[in-house]
Amino acid sequence: MKLLQRILAAALVLGMGLSLTACSDTTWVVDYEGEKIPSGVYLALSMTAYAQAQTHEDVDSSIKDLMKQTLEGKAAKDWINERTLQFCNEYTAVERKFAEMSLELTEEDTRTIDSSVENTWAVFGAVYEENGVAKSSYRKVIENSQKKGLIFDAYYAADGVEPVSDEDLMVHFKENYASINMFRMAPKSGEDLSEEDQKLNDGLKAKADELVQQINEGSLTYGEALDAYNHYMNRNEHDDSNENDVITKDEESRTYMKKGTSNPSEKVVNAVFNEVTPDGDAKVIADGDYYYVVKRYDATKDKKNFDEMRASVLLDIKNDPFEEMVTEWGKALSYTLNDAAVKKYNPKNVKLTLS
Repeated sequence: MKLLQRILAAALVLGMGLSLTACSDTTWVVDYEGEKIPSGVYLALSMTAYAQAQTHEDVDSSIKDLMKQTLEGKAAKDWINERTLQFCNEYTAVERKFAEMSLELTEEDTRTIDSSVENTWAVFGAVYEENGVAKSSYRKVIENSQKKGLIFDAYYAADGVEPVSDEDLMVHFKENYASINMFRMAPKSGEDLSEEDQKLNDGLKAKADELVQQINEGSLTYGEALDAYNHYMNRNEHDDSNENDVITKDEESRTYMKKGTSNPSEKVVNAVFNEVTPDGDAKVIADGDYYYVVKRYDATKDKKNFDEMRASVLLDIKNDPFEEMVTEWGKALSYTLNDAAVKKYNPKNVKLTLS
């Protein structure tokens, strides 16, 4: 017996779920005591599950047919059906919790939902429609996602169910985020480089060291150093007067780098956190043929830095436990499964590109 069938059989015994085999109405797929998942919503969630299956770590690249893959010891079809059912459980759990907490969508929330739907539909609408997902069904999924975010906020806000203090957030912010200016110096590429281009490439490291020295001496700002690098690599294309150049201000290009990530590379991220001192000297970080000019700042000196990153830091700390909590809410729901609809909406029919 396949795993999904075993799960549903166990649910019968436990009273958690019922199988409705005689139903020929396939406009709905799962019924949570009167709250039904429409087929369009189910299909949209199935597309998400299918996409996750495609990128699963168990996928054997030598097997082209996804339906012939085995994921976590299960046939791909069963894995996708099981994941889609999980998504349906969580979808309904979010709807119920949102109502239970007396939360409401604001006009701004509605505008956000509308914008997300319109932007996605303009690019992928035809793909969703080919899979039987109407725009109205996709909107329900996005609205549910917005509600989930509002529940998250209601749980962890300062006056929430499980508030997270600014002190805890600041500690995480200081330890895991670097406020930086950084640009990459890349060699010119191509099969037939000119002698001038090759000369520029050969002098790239020396130029990087020179620019960093000038930043540290105070003779160049970060923005001016970036402009000087652009001139160096394209000096035959610039007017020596520089009167039309726009120099980036340091504050305009300042960004945040997160510890443990790999953008632009794991080596560069590790070097920023371990070798570049906040409010200290700018440094050159070499990675292959590239040189990164990095200036790091103490982001905790200005509260506005923390304020603009507060939501991201809170998500860092609480996203995983929140997702686990939503999953548990979903597992606790009683449901009736429409077998006829599940059979009709077979994952093998999902298409993530237009035929």
